[in-house]
Amino acid sequence: MSGRYFHGLHLRLNNLYSDYCQDCNLPLWRGNEGEDFVNQDFNLALNSNSTVFKALIKAVNDAYQKLHSKGNYNAQDIQEYSQLIDATNDVFQNALKKGVGDNVIPAKMKQALNEDIFLFSALKTHAQLFEASRLLQTEDGKVKSFNAFSNDVAKIKADYNQSYLEAEYQFAQSSAQQAANWADIEENKGRYNLQYRTANDDRVRDSHALLNGVTLPAEDTFWNEYYPPNGWRCRCVAVEVLKDKYATDDSVAAIKKGQAATSQIGKDGKNRLEIFRFNPGKQKVVFPPNHPYQPKGCGGDVSSLTGVTDFYLSADNGRCKVKNEAKKMFDEKKAAERKKSRTETRLFYDAIIESGKTIDIPVSAQYLEKLTVSRTNIKTLVSKPHDYYFEKNEAVKDLSKLLNNSNYIGWAKDEEIDGVKKHPFVNHWQYYEVNINDKKAFICIKATVGNEFIPYSIENIEDLTKIPNLKKNEKPPV
Repeated sequence: MSGRYFHGLHLRLNNLYSDYCQDCNLPLWRGNEGEDFVNQDFNLALNSNSTVFKALIKAVNDAYQKLHSKGNYNAQDIQEYSQLIDATNDVFQNALKKGVGDNVIPAKMKQALNEDIFLFSALKTHAQLFEASRLLQTEDGKVKSFNAFSNDVAKIKADYNQSYLEAEYQFAQSSAQQAANWADIEENKGRYNLQYRTANDDRVRDSHALLNGVTLPAEDTFWNEYYPPNGWRCRCVAVEVLKDKYATDDSVAAIKKGQAATSQIGKDGKNRLEIFRFNPGKQKVVFPPNHPYQPKGCGGDVSSLTGVTDFYLSADNGRCKVKNEAKKMFDEKKAAERKKSRTETRLFYDAIIESGKTIDIPVSAQYLEKLTVSRTNIKTLVSKPHDYYFEKNEAVKDLSKLLNNSNYIGWAKDEEIDGVKKHPFVNHWQYYEVNINDKKAFICIKATVGNEFIPYSIENIEDLTKIPNLKKNEKPPV
């Protein structure tokens, strides 16, 4: 990859973030040479818990030491810097948590937001390491001393891990909040209109103030590109309003206002704010999909695009490699977390159930007084998929509580194939509605011919429709 491209990237990022604090009174901080780049206001944004940010500082310093020790950097090296990716990811996860707050968002959206944050963290790590690697050597091709290298990359470290990071953190928090709100909007679609609202104070940008009060149906294309946040430090929101209380606006006129709010033409003739034309909830992402960290041509041919140079193609190829590697890393982490979740719940029961034995768990549910549980039952319960997989496995640790707060749904006969029962030892199946992560689910209980009631699975409530011959609200057979 060309160093020239990445010096250009740094310039573009500086331009992109330069208006970050135009509508706020928080000055960006620069540390003296050798100082840790800690911003007091930024730490306060982390709820005065600087542990996550201190971990990032350590990871940054370790990464730059490793970079100097290696003497070079290529995109395929990205996994060697997983500590910095993880530390960056942790900071943005903090922003996600603060943004979502007490809202419960759909599992698929939550998973997508988590993945977007991790990939962004990897691409951010790649951008700064590649840029710093261009400063590793002297003009005669020798690796600089570590002190000389550290002095040369001090601004890169501060920019990526303080100035840029602060802007990205604030944006991630707002974006996550609006993505969570969109999940509610999707559930209520058709019942309300959406209204754009600013913070309505003297810090609001004039271009955003023009959007204040714009009211349109959630299905309107306006919200595809101008759903907030619409820039760094944007505090705008979209709220549901009663249809008969506010008149709807003209969509075309609203889109023109949205275009004005997200337009700032730089000296290169490019619109610096166009990247904010996206909907985090609808697209299930936290960060702008067209942020400069992101590759543009993965899986496709970008060579025919106007203005594309060999320098760009080489740089984009490297970022594509990083993104692909990061996806693998994310999938591996997800698999490891699932395994850990299964293991923790199984170990919980291993401590109270002897191998090859069963225990009875008292419950107080309609037509159900106890469960008979073995290690094998628990293994089955925690292995089956569910939208809220981790919360489901945690709920399995207290089956009494889960069933005591349940509602009886009904029962069904065991399926038969050519007159032969699919499960010979099953008398029937009983179903109970339960709550997993504030969402409806159901637990399936296997009633055996020996009059045992064994927990079999916990599934998404929508899957209830797949059960043949379900006899709702009927008393199960004895």
